[in-house]
Amino acid sequence: MVALLVFLGIADVVGQSFFRAREWGMENNGISFGVGQGINEGLLWLVLLFVLAVLVRNGIKDRQINVPLFLVAIGGGVNLWGRVLTGGVWDYLKLPFFDLWFNFSDVMITIGVLLAILGK
Repeated sequence: MVALLVFLGIADVVGQSFFRAREWGMENNGISFGVGQGINEGLLWLVLLFVLAVLVRNGIKDRQINVPLFLVAIGGGVNLWGRVLTGGVWDYLKLPFFDLWFNFSDVMITIGVLLAILGK
């Protein structure tokens, strides 16, 4: 399961690079789904690193994988990686009826949060 989640994260890194090179999509300097675009960058880094550390720590307990937490950690980690390399995350997916851009990492984060809320 962990290998699949890591593969999905790597696939999103490749997707972000592919679509950025073709200028299909938009750069997101916020957190997720464009939230927090005006936040202080230092504070953003501290919050992201803290959340990722807690998620990874809590994602493995007694050698059992907590899938919702790993989804959030991998999605957040990929988005953090994009920030390190390029200063922003590349959003390349768009809902047809809304002006809402996102990437696959945002999808993993959202599914992970929903699964955690539902207790899965």
